[in-house]
Amino acid sequence: MQIRINDQPLDITLERNDTLGEVVRELKAWLQGSDLVLYSVKHRDRELLASPPEEWEGTCHTEVDDLDVTVRQGRDLQSENLRTVIQYLALLDAALCEADDGKLADLAPGFAAMVESIAQFAPREASLHSLSLAITELSGLPLADWPAERTLQARQLIERLRSLTDQRRLEIEDPRSAARELVAQLASSRDEAQDVAVLLQTGRDREAMEAIVRFSELSQSLARVLHSLVDGDGNRPLVGGRSLQEFYTELNGFLTELVEAFSAQDSVLIGDLMEYEVAPRLEELRAALEATL
Repeated sequence: MQIRINDQPLDITLERNDTLGEVVRELKAWLQGSDLVLYSVKHRDRELLASPPEEWEGTCHTEVDDLDVTVRQGRDLQSENLRTVIQYLALLDAALCEADDGKLADLAPGFAAMVESIAQFAPREASLHSLSLAITELSGLPLADWPAERTLQARQLIERLRSLTDQRRLEIEDPRSAARELVAQLASSRDEAQDVAVLLQTGRDREAMEAIVRFSELSQSLARVLHSLVDGDGNRPLVGGRSLQEFYTELNGFLTELVEAFSAQDSVLIGDLMEYEVAPRLEELRAALEATL
């Protein structure tokens, strides 16, 4: 059997009794640790990865003349998927705006895939559940009969998801541009972190929680962007004199304390952690980002 990867012959030795399933698993193992993803495996005109495995994986490789394999950069596939999600959300918003039941029905089969795609990079995003609930609750009504406030709520949730997805797309396609945007957000987040104690002391718990949620989202984006900004030797920028892994291990410890403090309703500890532990580390992150730009 001749194996070609992206039209280039692959020099590989196969055991006589190796099956197609074993060959494909070997290819996936070979790609592990790289940014390459097994995208397509074709025998003649048949796409094996799109067929039920039981139909082909037991076939002995000696029964196959050639195998055309396509691998692609994982980042490229992620970017394409995110662009598709953004387009889907735009169409969903248009269907709600125009009260077009036909468009909404056409989009319904892709809703679960959209949710799954966003959940991969924002697994705890409440907007996903809220949008699913809103559409499910009103699914029996024509869009023209939806209460205006519910339509507005759904469209706001869609915009929230679109913004999140577009930010993730930018992190993948242009991490330096994403880093520049995050630097601008860091100063505001640092000030909010320092103000959490005051918000809690004055009974503005909701605002305090929103500030912490924004910091959490920003922190996740920062980790992804800093991870992407790797120099040619594979070295990542230091944060406050520590490696990125050491920095986030330390920060996650304080975030765990923060969650415990919220469970105990310890507003003093929450305020102290945000002001004296989180805010200074946000400043260290800002400095690390600026050093990479």
